[in-house]
Amino acid sequence: MSGEGQATEAKPEETQQVQEGAGGQQVEAKPSEAEAKVEERRPTLLDELIKVNSRKPNIPVDVVKLLKLSIRMRRERYGFIRYYNKEHKIRLEDSPWRRPKGIDNKIRMKRKGYPPMVNVGYRGPRGVRGIHPSGFIEVIVHNPEELSRVNPETQAIRIASTVGVRKRIEIIREAVRRGIKVLNVDKRTREAIREVT
Repeated sequence: MSGEGQATEAKPEETQQVQEGAGGQQVEAKPSEAEAKVEERRPTLLDELIKVNSRKPNIPVDVVKLLKLSIRMRRERYGFIRYYNKEHKIRLEDSPWRRPKGIDNKIRMKRKGYPPMVNVGYRGPRGVRGIHPSGFIEVIVHNPEELSRVNPETQAIRIASTVGVRKRIEIIREAVRRGIKVLNVDKRTREAIREVT
């Protein structure tokens, strides 16, 4: 039964495309120009960046569990904003938490039906505080020289917001060369990389 019923399949690399030419003779088919371009296309900086950024960190299993717990807790956490911020016409992003101090304030008294107060239990797990959800420790970088202090196995970089596009591309190029994950490559930077390469 070992040889019966098994069809032998030729691998695509081994087969040659053959066409019949004039006069019945067989002529080997040439690959189209598009196929030739695909074969000779080298990976761009953006391709290499995507490859480097898909890396996973080398972290223990218990830290992975804590990271998953931290992500779930962050998703379920109430967005604590200042109470009465609508009456004072404060935008939501400009209304950081302030502890209510009024004698009749229902939030301070923790009454049912009112927003919750900030409490100790809302904080994330101690083992993964300050760690990016991907598992890497964030390091802020301002220029390519600062990449020499980054450990690619455990750390990932975040390019500072004050850095311009040209310097960003230099930092990204050096980070890709060293195999360091970049956390904040925005649309503007990707377009600039496409123009350069």
